[in-house]
Amino acid sequence: MCEGIVMKKSKRIKPDRFKEAQGSKIKPMSDKQNHIKSDNPAWGDFLAKVSDKLSPKQIEALPHLIGARSLEEGRRMANVSHSQIYIWMQDKNFKDALDRIRGEVVAEGLSRLQGHFPEAVKGLTELTKAKEKYIKLRACELVINYYIKTREIENIEKRLSELEKGVEDERR
Repeated sequence: MCEGIVMKKSKRIKPDRFKEAQGSKIKPMSDKQNHIKSDNPAWGDFLAKVSDKLSPKQIEALPHLIGARSLEEGRRMANVSHSQIYIWMQDKNFKDALDRIRGEVVAEGLSRLQGHFPEAVKGLTELTKAKEKYIKLRACELVINYYIKTREIENIEKRLSELEKGVEDERR
């Protein structure tokens, strides 16, 4: 899970820096837990904006909710009741903050994976030459399936572009 937000220069922005959470029952996160990271330079500005719209307990709960495998697990880690989390999830400001942070976490994860893509492709293509027939079969299946999916996506994108162009032409 996450103790705070880590910015590009590895500065942690702890929720309590934005508003004091006096009397909060939220459990502190250990150093062994994961961190939410962001390469977005506007991240601190975003947290400063939400700190005016969210309670200290909501701000402290955000990293727990993001770092947990489920909303229920995050709720328990943040020591928030079922009814309270339901109320928060109906709050547009809280939901927007949660969605924004989730988006940042996903973007960072995809960015990290992207760096390993060439190595993964090389490893998979090397497995198509494996001596064990089941490994070779599985690697070949994956290569074929990925190729088919890529072609399908390309076709969908092409058809979508044509549809969008047709709609624009009709508007003129």
